[in-house]
Amino acid sequence: MSKKYKNVNGVRTELTTEELNQYATDNTVQDKYKLMAIRNTREPLLREADHSIFILEDAGSNASAWRTYRQRLRDITKGNLDNPSWPNKPS
Repeated sequence: MSKKYKNVNGVRTELTTEELNQYATDNTVQDKYKLMAIRNTREPLLREADHSIFILEDAGSNASAWRTYRQRLRDITKGNLDNPSWPNKPS
């Protein structure tokens, strides 16, 4: 079985044998870890989007593309957890 990890207080920790066994047999647990992995990837992207929006708003520019991107990032956990469709960053 391949190694799986969880995030505990910001520290990446390998799952125990018991957690791996539960992961292998319980779809709910599998979905929980998939969501956790997606959220861990998404978090810095959301921070970047927020920062970009603030910069554009301060400059009086249109931030709608970044707002749409940020919303798509937020909605990513509602889609396919096995193959999330990550949105493209605005240019």
